[in-house]
Amino acid sequence: MHTNVLTKKSWFATALTTVTTAVSLVACSEGGEPCDGIDDTEHMFLPTSIKNFGDFKIGTKFHYKHSDGYQFDMTVISDTIATTNVIKGMCRAGTAEVREIRMKSDYPISYAEINLLADGKVDITFDRGYYLGYLPTDSSDYIASVMADSVEINDIVYKDVYLFGYDEEFDTIPDLYLSPTKGILKVNFENGEVSLMEKSDDVSKEDDHE
Repeated sequence: MHTNVLTKKSWFATALTTVTTAVSLVACSEGGEPCDGIDDTEHMFLPTSIKNFGDFKIGTKFHYKHSDGYQFDMTVISDTIATTNVIKGMCRAGTAEVREIRMKSDYPISYAEINLLADGKVDITFDRGYYLGYLPTDSSDYIASVMADSVEINDIVYKDVYLFGYDEEFDTIPDLYLSPTKGILKVNFENGEVSLMEKSDDVSKEDDHE
C-alpha cells in the first residue's frame, strides 16, 4: 500500500461578500432565537457543485482495505438535504441547507458520515476518526483545502483530490483524501492505522476523473 502525491495546487474560495461577523452553520434540534437587529429570514442554498459532489447513490458500495489486513465495504444508506440554523454569536441569523451522506459497514461494524455545508465546509466521520476540510464555493470566505492534481493510491492515479489536514509549508501527511467523483480514497488515523480504497476490477490503471 502506498500513496504518492504527484503534483499539488492550492484552491482558494472567492468571497463575493465581505463577512465581518463570525458565522457558523449548526444543526439545532430546538433552534436558536433571533436577536434584535439581525435578519433571521435569509436562507443559504447548497451550490450545484455541492449537490453534485461525489457518487453516493443509495446502495453504492465503497471497498476498503485496512492496514491490519482485513477488507470491508462501506455502503451508502442515505443521501439527504436538511436545513440547519445559521448562528451569529448566540443568535439565529437565518437558515442554510446541508447535505448529509451516511454509510455503514456490516462487518466489521463501522460507520461513515459526510456533511457538506452551503459555505463549502465539509466535516467527515470515518470509523473512529473526525476530519474537517473546505471545498471552493463562490459564497464562502474560507480558504479551500489543498487539491492535488493527481494522487497515486495502490497503483491507481486519481485526479483532483482534496487533502484534508495537509500543511503545504511542512509537506505533512494528509489525514484524509477526498475525490469529487470517487469519495473517500484514504484515511490516516491518529494511531497510525490506515484505511484505503481498494482497486476493483472495473477501475483502470489510470483513473481519469476530468
